Amino acid sequence: MAPCLPDEARQFANKSPTQQNFSLLTLKESLDVEHLTRITLLLTKFTILFLPASLVMAYFSVPLQQAEYTLGQFWASFSVVFVLSWAALVGFGVMSGSLQTGWVWTMVVKGAKGVARWVGGK
Repeated sequence: MAPCLPDEARQFANKSPTQQNFSLLTLKESLDVEHLTRITLLLTKFTILFLPASLVMAYFSVPLQQAEYTLGQFWASFSVVFVLSWAALVGFGVMSGSLQTGWVWTMVVKGAKGVARWVGGK
């Protein structure tokens, strides 16, 4: 009597070794593409977050006639633009289903631990 397997597992077991190898390679490549897509989305989100902030910095660095800006005005403008950009990113992430907050924090913590080990070893 044959063991009770799901349809996908039974179909995979009935394939030749060459077909199984290609199926496993296809699965691995698919997972690699998913990982690269996540990284690309993360880099895009960082760009969207910091581009408006860099435009604020550029505006305050231009010497305009009879315009004096204080450091407080700069940081207030920077904070408002940064928070609005972050809120827009969170809103678009929720609407599109690509928020990635948990994944990002996991990678940040893993990277911080790696840096701490590297610094501690020197």
